Amino acid sequence: MASKVESIDAAKEKLSETVQAAKDKAKEVKQVAEEKYQKVAAEMRREAEKAQKAARAKVDVAKEQYDVAAVRLKDGYSRVQKDMGELTDDVNEYVRDNPGRSVLIAALIGFFLGLILRPGRD
Repeated sequence: MASKVESIDAAKEKLSETVQAAKDKAKEVKQVAEEKYQKVAAEMRREAEKAQKAARAKVDVAKEQYDVAAVRLKDGYSRVQKDMGELTDDVNEYVRDNPGRSVLIAALIGFFLGLILRPGRD
């Protein structure tokens, strides 16, 4: 019977060693996994920062281009408005100086527009 007890004690000891080895291995695997996780997380943060910087740079370029386009559009609008004012003044002056000719030109323009825009005859 002493032999059986010794066998049981030896089996318990072996089982205890195996459990401890498994715990140690699990702890080691956990530590390796945590280290890899930390490396991947750090790399992802670096890449996210790079992408964010690139996006900010593109936004800044777009803002600059928008500002330039807005200024050019305002300048162009002002120029057209000024040119239209000058054209209106020139037309008014021509009509005052040549009223008969102006009425004749307006009538001809109206006649031709009427021919072009009238519905077709069947």
